[in-house]
Amino acid sequence: MEDKKKSILIVEDEAVPADNLKEALKEEGYTVVGICANGEEAVQKAEETKPDLILMDIMLQGEMDGVEATERIKEERMVPVIYLTAYSDEKILERAKITVPSDFIDKPFKTKDILRSIKSALSKNETKERVLLVDDNDFTSILLAEELRLAGFDVLIAKTLSEAIKIVESNNIIAAILDLWFQVGESSKIDPMDKRAAREGYRSGIVLANWIKREFPKTLLVGCSYEDSEESVDWFRKNGDGFLSKNRYEPCDVAGYISQVTGKTPPTGPKCFIVHGHDGEAKYQLMYYLQNTLGFQKPIILHEQPNLGRIILEKFEDEAKDVDIAFILLTPDDISSTSDTPKKEKRRARQNVIFEMGYFLAKFGRKRGRVILLHKEKIELPSDIAGLVYIDISDGIEAAGEEIRREVADFLPKTLR
Repeated sequence: MEDKKKSILIVEDEAVPADNLKEALKEEGYTVVGICANGEEAVQKAEETKPDLILMDIMLQGEMDGVEATERIKEERMVPVIYLTAYSDEKILERAKITVPSDFIDKPFKTKDILRSIKSALSKNETKERVLLVDDNDFTSILLAEELRLAGFDVLIAKTLSEAIKIVESNNIIAAILDLWFQVGESSKIDPMDKRAAREGYRSGIVLANWIKREFPKTLLVGCSYEDSEESVDWFRKNGDGFLSKNRYEPCDVAGYISQVTGKTPPTGPKCFIVHGHDGEAKYQLMYYLQNTLGFQKPIILHEQPNLGRIILEKFEDEAKDVDIAFILLTPDDISSTSDTPKKEKRRARQNVIFEMGYFLAKFGRKRGRVILLHKEKIELPSDIAGLVYIDISDGIEAAGEEIRREVADFLPKTLR
């Protein structure tokens, strides 16, 4: 199906931008299934209309913001979400990131940026492979889901047997990763005898696996639990596609195994490092552009890496060791002045950004094209690097996308150059 026949739900609490966006989408041939001004309405409308994509404002009227609305929607059905935001609060962006959006778009936005992002998100959604993770332990399920998403899968999480059945029936699931102990919930799809067995705890995963195997025989079934009794392990090895004990395997190992049994190749491309200051919005926009548009590996962001007892300099040196490209985000985070003109204040990047930029320039050399300097608005730059080429991202990463693409052309497949 062509992108322009797809349906889109707009979630925006400002009437004028929402109406303008609706008209722009209709002119491009998209079907707008509704405009919602709050999170509760968005969840209901998404369930009723099942849109192919959602444009979601992060800050909405009412008690439920755009991030929570996205979480609720994706509990029922995996759908691409593009966040529209005028805010760069780090905590909100961290929450938004966990929902795995297709993109972040700055407000006020340009129509061409929205259309470009929609086309990219819809195209990637067609080829995404969905995995169901059934686990009622929030900590372990979040860790494993993150690793699976890094491996290129869409992940749907269920905590009960009834939630899992609902997800399997409404999505194209290529593989199900099943814990053994979780609640049944309310479902008429399971035989009463199996329900009684499952409520005792030890057979919930096997009961669900039997149902999936019967109703959706092409779905791969992998057991993954701390409970690794001989009976459970044998069942998944004989009737499913393997069993991995949480006592012995890390989340990254499980994700690697799923990639192997599904025949999926993990993401390839250069290893990138993002040097950043306080502008969290620019940081995540760049990360999603590199991953989702250019198809690169997930970039290294230093604060997201484990400390492992290292001091900050040791951590930086270790994580920067095998990097192919460094992206330096020079954003106006600090205020500076000179002793001669103390009242003449200037904006500049954080000092850690300048330090790390110098490290990568020394590591790669300035003429090899492996240090990409991105600046936002007018900022003061060190005089000893004057003359280097900078890419202006004041209008957002997507708006500067073509310039970024040109700089990394040697790392792109021929179809994307």
